[in-house]
Amino acid sequence: RLRRWRQKGGSAEKSSRRYHTKVPPAIIRNLLEHYTKPGDTVLDIFCGSGMTGVAAREIGRNAILGDLSPIATYISYLGNNYFGEGAATVMEKIIRGSEAVFGKYYKTEVPGGMKVPVNYFVWSDVFTCPVCGYEFPIFPYGVIHHGNKVETRKQFNCPSCDADLIIRKVQRVLTTEGKKKKLVWVNAGSGKGRVNREATTKDAALFEDAKYALHTSGLFFPKDAIDPDRYSAKLAQLGNKRIDDISKFLSERNLLIASLVGAKTV
Repeated sequence: RLRRWRQKGGSAEKSSRRYHTKVPPAIIRNLLEHYTKPGDTVLDIFCGSGMTGVAAREIGRNAILGDLSPIATYISYLGNNYFGEGAATVMEKIIRGSEAVFGKYYKTEVPGGMKVPVNYFVWSDVFTCPVCGYEFPIFPYGVIHHGNKVETRKQFNCPSCDADLIIRKVQRVLTTEGKKKKLVWVNAGSGKGRVNREATTKDAALFEDAKYALHTSGLFFPKDAIDPDRYSAKLAQLGNKRIDDISKFLSERNLLIASLVGAKTV
């Protein structure tokens, strides 16, 4: 049924925002029509992106949505509430304004000096060779890069002393801020102009600039403490990752944009 719905165009899936394990509203609507009647209330405690609410609204049902994930409930809230005709215009203004101020942090330089928007950056955890003590990122030395996917190598060599290593022999490098990471890969642009290469020193400098801009801008961002004894914190091992307040879930670069929107300066 999912395949047939997609072949017909599936407008709801195309027009709504991306979310992992997302189910098209049309499929949920068929189930609701079979098991409920107009006016009934549907409870979805694992709501994800809120597609149960979208489907329920389309056929005259009510819906109560909930999820353990804060981003899931936020996306569900946005997708199931009406914000007026001018909301899209306001959001477009915010997006354009933030691009003008901080768009440089989301671009990379290509041959010829032109800068193109980045699709994604890849960060790699840094490990230590047990033989010579050399620090190196697990990507690309300990993995095989298959385009958009990576596969852990069963055996690889230390890039410094050439010792034979396996992933269980190397030790992760930890700092006061958590796992040590290194920017290793950039995917940018589209079509024939797509860039898929190792990160450069200029790419790495963007993040240092963003960190400096965030802490000198005076912009507000929440720093509510996370209780390390809470179930969800233990489950996600947040203490091991040095995530002790909610701002640590975002990079300094993303905090810049979130703070700008929150301050309503655009």
